[in-house]
Amino acid sequence: MCVVPCGKSSANQRAGRAGRVTDGECFRVYHEQGYNSMPDRLPPEILRIDLTNVVLKLKGLGIADILTF
Repeated sequence: MCVVPCGKSSANQRAGRAGRVTDGECFRVYHEQGYNSMPDRLPPEILRIDLTNVVLKLKGLGIADILTF
């Protein structure tokens, strides 16, 4: 099981999807205080992950200038 952080915008989007096609409900499994302490939105995934493996793979493929690739 992988637990990842969630922002308010993501939580509200998931709640909006409940009942889109048929009747549905959204259950939040955290307290209101936990929701209020969430950031409004998270930084994009490209800023949160480690790109070391990607850079090494590109270097291994012979790409010299990765920034202009």
